[in-house]
Amino acid sequence: MLTGAVLVLAAAAAYHNTLDGPFIFDDDVCIPCNASIQHLGAIETVLSTPGGGGITVSGRPMLNLSLAINYALGDTRVRGYHLANLAIHILAGLVLFGIVRRTLLLPSMRGAMLPSAEACRATVERPGHASADGSMAPGFGPAAPYLAGAVALLWMLHPLQTESVTYIIQRAESLMGLFYLLTLYCVIRSSQSRPVGWSLAAVAACAMGMATKEVMVTAPLIVLLYDRTFLRGSFLGALRKRWGLYCGLSACWGLLAFLVVWGPGRGSTAGFQAEGGLDWPSYGLTQLSVIPHYLRLTFWPDALCLDYGLWVKTAPWEVLPGAILVAALAVATIWGLCRGRKWGFLGAWFLGILAPTSSIVPIRDTLFEHRMYLSLAAVASLAVLGVFLLRRRLLSGPWAAAPWFALVLVASALGYRTVLRNMDYHSTLAIWKDTTDQCPSNARARCNLGFAYENQAEHDLAASEYRRAIRLDPCYAEAYYDLGVTLMAIRDYDSAIEQFRLAIRHNPKFAEAYYNLGFALSTQGKYEEGIEQLESAIRDKPQLLETYNVLGAILLKQGKVEPAVETFRQAIRMNPQYADGHNGLGVALESQGKLDEAIEHFRLAIQANPRFLMGYRNLARVLGKAGQNQEAHEVQRQAAELEMTPPSP
Repeated sequence: MLTGAVLVLAAAAAYHNTLDGPFIFDDDVCIPCNASIQHLGAIETVLSTPGGGGITVSGRPMLNLSLAINYALGDTRVRGYHLANLAIHILAGLVLFGIVRRTLLLPSMRGAMLPSAEACRATVERPGHASADGSMAPGFGPAAPYLAGAVALLWMLHPLQTESVTYIIQRAESLMGLFYLLTLYCVIRSSQSRPVGWSLAAVAACAMGMATKEVMVTAPLIVLLYDRTFLRGSFLGALRKRWGLYCGLSACWGLLAFLVVWGPGRGSTAGFQAEGGLDWPSYGLTQLSVIPHYLRLTFWPDALCLDYGLWVKTAPWEVLPGAILVAALAVATIWGLCRGRKWGFLGAWFLGILAPTSSIVPIRDTLFEHRMYLSLAAVASLAVLGVFLLRRRLLSGPWAAAPWFALVLVASALGYRTVLRNMDYHSTLAIWKDTTDQCPSNARARCNLGFAYENQAEHDLAASEYRRAIRLDPCYAEAYYDLGVTLMAIRDYDSAIEQFRLAIRHNPKFAEAYYNLGFALSTQGKYEEGIEQLESAIRDKPQLLETYNVLGAILLKQGKVEPAVETFRQAIRMNPQYADGHNGLGVALESQGKLDEAIEHFRLAIQANPRFLMGYRNLARVLGKAGQNQEAHEVQRQAAELEMTPPSP
């Protein structure tokens, strides 16, 4: 109980300064712009997430459900999302503590320090007896809770975890990690009591993990390996003893396969040809440098980076040192597993969990620090237990307490570094300045820094960053698009139109570029060409509702009322809660003299968005036209109050 309280308080202290950090990077796409999380009661919509939830959420129903719960409790206020992320991380740390503690107390761990598979079988049958080779060393015994607490503490406080905790949408990694750990924990408990209940809980946790993120694919194999290494002594023994459990865990692969096929835009896997033309040999070679980079940050987390961009290392002199290290890790792991050494499982945990993202199958991004979320547990376990074993062999008397003092110092240093890292997340401008400092040649980071400047109305600085991104990557369509948006903000429409055309040239399916190009053309009175571009946007992305609104407004200006009415109705059919669509339709119906219908849609606009000032004003005007003067005055009063009342934070 005391250890658990220490873990909770330590994690809370390390992340106390994250609660007001803004949405960054993919957060905006996956939370404020994610219509599927806005109606928790429509559970089928929340769990389906068909593309509209953003590329990071689509096909991940458990992640989307967690976001929907946050939205229901606090709309888009960031504090609730950060608290949920911290709670998930703390729970994962507590489960890791339980796994390590129960593992160290297993009969196979009491019999010998590093027993073989034969010793494991012997100690399961005859606890406390010597191993097959006659060795007999004291087990972890009374120290198990403290060692488990040390592992969990280092894992929870490590600054590498900030990307999975502070960056909100990377809840995908931490929530999947929680389910992964719960799966293993339930399997351990099922070997000790209530096997049916705990086995069912393990399968349920595994299924929820599969519905959260693809990395969960390795969980059934890691569980089987744990069973063989620590519980049964052989794969055959594990499968014979608990065949029902493994049938259930294997069935979870079917769920994952269904979600991968069914969820459009799921994740960022790209088959054997990743975005930017990175093929599988180049991706695989790059990972030989990525894994050593992860390990370096594990032991010296000095320069963390939110976005490395397309980090590619394929030259022989870049790859060879990492290849030697990775090969040594793989060989040592295989040797340890074949000889039944317990540390072999830690090697398999580290490499196995990284395998889905650090293999030869290309992912859109070659390197992200949050991918170390679970693998870090193996390094922390090996470090803590290794120091404990060395202490027993080398230290005695007063010096025996030295490793515990070292633990306190290391944990304090990691926690302090985590607090400092979290300060970078205090604003979008700060995090992208830090990212471009770490990776100055990352065009995507330059674009995001430009966007942060744009949000602060620093148009010149924003344009400068976008142009730097274009120089770094002349084919980067988003950079041309963002530059065009900035130029539109300063009413340089001719230059904006040129940038939008360049964006479309590099990405012919860029719906947002077509939309803004159509809007810019319409501001210059080029309505027919503007309509053509807006229709292209609708063809490429029918769910981009703003396009219908602008198109309908242009048609109204041209006196084409019936096509305008139909355009606004299309938008409402796409989303019945679209306030701008109801408002536009109300204006179109008013122009036809259909005042009652117009009033109805203005009311629906206000109902969908109670702070929609234009909706109140239009409703008041049409009520006056309809002779409903008393109600018109009441609506005008409400509009005046709304205008004077600042929006809630």
